[in-house]
Amino acid sequence: MFKLIKFIFVSAIIAVFIFIIAYSNAVNKPADKNGKDLLFTVRSGESVSEIARDLKIAGIIKSDNYFKLYVRLNNLQAGLQAGDYFVSPRMTIKEISAKLSGGEVENREKNFKIIEGWTIDDINEYLMDNKFLSDNSFLNLAKTNIGNWKLEIEKPDFLQDAPAGVDLEGYLFPDTYRVYSADKFGGLAFFVPCTKGHS
Repeated sequence: MFKLIKFIFVSAIIAVFIFIIAYSNAVNKPADKNGKDLLFTVRSGESVSEIARDLKIAGIIKSDNYFKLYVRLNNLQAGLQAGDYFVSPRMTIKEISAKLSGGEVENREKNFKIIEGWTIDDINEYLMDNKFLSDNSFLNLAKTNIGNWKLEIEKPDFLQDAPAGVDLEGYLFPDTYRVYSADKFGGLAFFVPCTKGHS
């Protein structure tokens, strides 16, 4: 009898120890160290379970159960705020929970200004530094030859007579532009050359 009680006791300790290690790894390690920034929306009235489910479906976290457990153990459920957030699989559950409960909501509408004399590389650097982008999608599109037009919208009139072998260098007009952070950058890329004079 004593041996059975001892076995159960030791097994329970080992199980608790294994759970603690698994929990610590789950909340302190990112789902994907190479993941990209994503715009994630917490809707008004959503429960912790619904938020956790959506985070997992989006690939931002690996385990919705560990997210729910972390939030509840740290009494963060009441602090989770509705809004749009830029989060990433590179972030840990701990970091994501802190952001969603800290109210670091993104403003969907953002302005950016192209300065006269800026090259495509300058514009790309500005967009990256100010977190409009997390990759070089603008650079890749803007440096595509105009003759190999890949954007979903029709080529604007003022580019119809442009040489086929040139890119958009010199066609991105100095101005202030208003864009939505949730847009795919393909949309932003055509927005820039097609809206001369709009601010």
